[in-house]
Amino acid sequence: ATLLRVQDGKAGAREVFGALADKGKALSIKLVHIQQFDDAQRLDKLNAFISANPDFAPAYFLLAQEFSEDRLGAQTLADKRNEAKALT
Repeated sequence: ATLLRVQDGKAGAREVFGALADKGKALSIKLVHIQQFDDAQRLDKLNAFISANPDFAPAYFLLAQEFSEDRLGAQTLADKRNEAKALT
């Protein structure tokens, strides 16, 4: 994913992973595709993915990362709660 972003930009990476996600049934490719979007759009797509695939554990890890200090810079109490909720 990083190589594609460097080579083709975020839009190019979204296009490539979007095509792969449409062709295949691998949930991991669909998650990589979701990660190519920006903040609010990524969170919306991730929540929709989790609703459609509630037993796919890696999605919850990525959801927790959306509320992490690493992603946000500074965490509010609500962010900490959302991060913990995604991991439990």
